[in-house]
Amino acid sequence: MLQLHTAHYPEYITELRGLADGAGVPFEQVLMANMRQELLALAQPHQQQHEDSCSDVLLSLPAPHGPPRHPAPRELASSGFGFNSAGIGFSLNAVFPAAPLMPGFSRNFVSRQLLQARSIDEALTIISRPGQAVGHSYNLFDLNSRLLLNVEVGPGGASSVLEVARGSFYFHANMFKHLVLRQRIDASSFHREARALQLQAPRDAAELLGMLGDTADPEYSIYRHGNNTADAAVVTLCTALFDLEAGTMRVWTGNPGRASSRRLQLQFDLHTLQLLEEQ
Repeated sequence: MLQLHTAHYPEYITELRGLADGAGVPFEQVLMANMRQELLALAQPHQQQHEDSCSDVLLSLPAPHGPPRHPAPRELASSGFGFNSAGIGFSLNAVFPAAPLMPGFSRNFVSRQLLQARSIDEALTIISRPGQAVGHSYNLFDLNSRLLLNVEVGPGGASSVLEVARGSFYFHANMFKHLVLRQRIDASSFHREARALQLQAPRDAAELLGMLGDTADPEYSIYRHGNNTADAAVVTLCTALFDLEAGTMRVWTGNPGRASSRRLQLQFDLHTLQLLEEQ
């Protein structure tokens, strides 16, 4: 795996070596952290994995009006969400195919390269490259055109693109929904998808945050608070909201659906990439 990624992504291997040096940890530990999904898929092919579980909602408002994990220091930038100066941004959902392609490209390296995309077409070319080990679900946006896409990519680079139409929303957990292939059953995703269908379609940012903060399901809630009966060890690290109309990205900790709980940690201007002061 190291030889494969060094040959195709030498700059990102150098980046990981710098992360390891800066963090004072062995390079091998950092490398494995960036390939954990692929390694777990190979070592535990029949077990559920939701340590990386994310719930994402894409909301496209009717014209003319118009999200998580934060990358850990041991990982390449964009392991959860990201955006660049070309107006291309994304969030990610782990997916669990039944038959990973090994050796194959790690999802973290592919999403890191996505930060270099200068257009949606280039982004689609990057994320559908052949030879991927596991694949990923990408929620793509173009700030300039307001285009919203969900792109599911499987082992080898097989992909399916779904456009989120104006006036609609799309919820995605950690299962393939429109790319047809064999996948491992993820009970958490079934629960979160079912709960999202029960909720009213969000009409604005406040209602979208309310959906992401929902805790009604006692086993596998959309917002993970450490009290779920089925996966109490899993908690939501943070919630990111890309508001294309306002041109901002905001990141909160705490329950995003409760004003008394959420705490704004970061706020960026998507046009200038400048960090904004809290208002």
